[in-house]
Amino acid sequence: MVQQSEHIEIKFGDDDLPYEEEILRNPYSVKHWLRYVEHKKVAPKGVNIVYERALRQMPGSYKVCLSSTSRYWKLCPENAEEYVDFLTEIGRLDEAAQVLAKIVNDENVASQKGKSKHQLWNELCELISKNPDMIRSLNVDAIIRGGLRRYTDQLGHLWNSLANYYGRSGLFERARDIYEKAIQTVTTVRDFTQVFYSYAQFEELSLSKKMKEVANQANPTEDDDTDLEMRLSRFENLLKML
Repeated sequence: MVQQSEHIEIKFGDDDLPYEEEILRNPYSVKHWLRYVEHKKVAPKGVNIVYERALRQMPGSYKVCLSSTSRYWKLCPENAEEYVDFLTEIGRLDEAAQVLAKIVNDENVASQKGKSKHQLWNELCELISKNPDMIRSLNVDAIIRGGLRRYTDQLGHLWNSLANYYGRSGLFERARDIYEKAIQTVTTVRDFTQVFYSYAQFEELSLSKKMKEVANQANPTEDDDTDLEMRLSRFENLLKML
């Protein structure tokens, strides 16, 4: 299909239609234009045309933001959340986490979606704790511990995020140490409940995995039996805390 737009010849196929429809519905959405640009990167000429259309369409400082997405935060901080959504959608999670961290730490930037700094902090912790293999530019441990010091009235979710980060990183003993410290230091029923159920699920999965491993072995060793008994005992002792 071919269209003419202010002397720009626009050619697009069936796979471009969803993006064109998005632009028609909301021609001033930076996120929609950036999503379209990302889609067209496989065709250099096509991406240049999309950029040119976006720069003609968007007002004011948005044009500069679009001309270089690396300058997006500096020049368009008011739309940073939209940019985080876009980066997350296309799998650039390290960049998304960097931008979200800047939103959290800049007191002059307010959420366009009406979210509190604590809500944004929780979103950041969830993003970085669930994707340890993709976050390279941030110190995840330091960020979450910073939240623990900053939001002392809502600690359960943050402790769980820290333990989850180490668990997903394969550092299970470190994750267990964090759960143990959390469950011994939280002071509210809500925080204890959040940590307890997350910790119990962690131990249950650990026990279940080991039981399957032993069951699949023709001749389990004495060490296997001892390890299994230790995990079962640990899980039972945890349940007694209720």
